Amino acid sequence: MYMKNGNMENRVSFVSLGPGDEAWVTVAARDALRVAEKVYCPSVEDRQGRRRSRAAELARALEIDPAKIICFDLAMREERTAAHTAYDQVFEWVRADYMAGLRVAVAVEGDVSIYASIHYVMDRLETAGVPVEQVAGIPSFIAAAAMARLSLVSQEEKLLVIPGHASVEELDRWLTEGCVVVLMKLSRQANALKEYLCEHPSYLYYYMENVATPEAICLTDVPAILARSFPYFSLLIIKTNNS
Repeated sequence: MYMKNGNMENRVSFVSLGPGDEAWVTVAARDALRVAEKVYCPSVEDRQGRRRSRAAELARALEIDPAKIICFDLAMREERTAAHTAYDQVFEWVRADYMAGLRVAVAVEGDVSIYASIHYVMDRLETAGVPVEQVAGIPSFIAAAAMARLSLVSQEEKLLVIPGHASVEELDRWLTEGCVVVLMKLSRQANALKEYLCEHPSYLYYYMENVATPEAICLTDVPAILARSFPYFSLLIIKTNNS
């Protein structure tokens, strides 16, 4: 079923916020957030217990009425019970708002199409007959490459993006086959990755955390990378020396 607000078909917009600073929010995302009558925004808790919400920044930088932004708590942990409970609540809120004829946006960290667990809510809404749309954003690894002044892939190179879980054998095979490897969510296997860096000094490593924020860090020196405690918002780009 489709509902109308005036002459415009109403859809729930899942809006990508990009990697960090509001300067990286696209014009399309900004417009979708501005026209929405309600904006649901995650307050993210990482594995270290740190909480991050961009609600105040969005309201100020994008000139959005803060009264229409509703925050929901989202724990980013391996055990997904708390996250699914939060998503169940968001689903109920959004569906009720849609049925009331409101224009609703759900803000999503990064890009909604890349490792975004909010798809759980999108799928439930579509099953319930609520139309949705995705508003694309700038992925964190693209912003990271810009931050490092790095040509991410060129010529016949292949780009492989994986969510932190990779064996030594897999990494060696991918790099030998000419892949540039982007590892996301490094905290999932920090010790194994640090061991890999020590045992494979010939590769080029670009470590980034909190990309496109005032706290952003970019490191290419292996000892400096090894000294870091990898937070949830971190990634590693691995290239061969002949890339």
